[in-house]
Amino acid sequence: MRSLLRFVLLTCTGLALAAPLPASAASKNFVAVLNAGQEIPPTISTSVGNGFFTLDTVTGMVCYAISYTAPTSAETDAHIHGPDAPFNEHPMNIITGLAPLGSPMQGCVGPLTGPQMGDMKKGLYYVNIHTVNNPTGEIRGQLTPVKGK
Repeated sequence: MRSLLRFVLLTCTGLALAAPLPASAASKNFVAVLNAGQEIPPTISTSVGNGFFTLDTVTGMVCYAISYTAPTSAETDAHIHGPDAPFNEHPMNIITGLAPLGSPMQGCVGPLTGPQMGDMKKGLYYVNIHTVNNPTGEIRGQLTPVKGK
């Protein structure tokens, strides 16, 4: 599964990971497709993106690689929010900020708590990119668990 994830990541986004994503029996993978239609309210941005996430269920660390097309203005922030179902209108807690800004972005954050890991495994987290023109979020994508891992 790790080699397939890396192949998709490298061929679809052109990213070269600085450090390999963790691979162990204690990891869970997630994907996110980011677009303007998932923001609440939806934005008029044509920016789209994708993200790959790995949760280490022992340490609670989340590693990510996110790539997206040009937003309408400069990025101001990027977050993982939750717990939240897709298209929920209520602003949710920021679980963690992501850095560095700009596409592509990659790194690791955490650790998540036990309850946060449980919510993430249920698909209740989303990632979004904030910009000058869209300070509450320009594009958003739900972190969807990858079956079998």
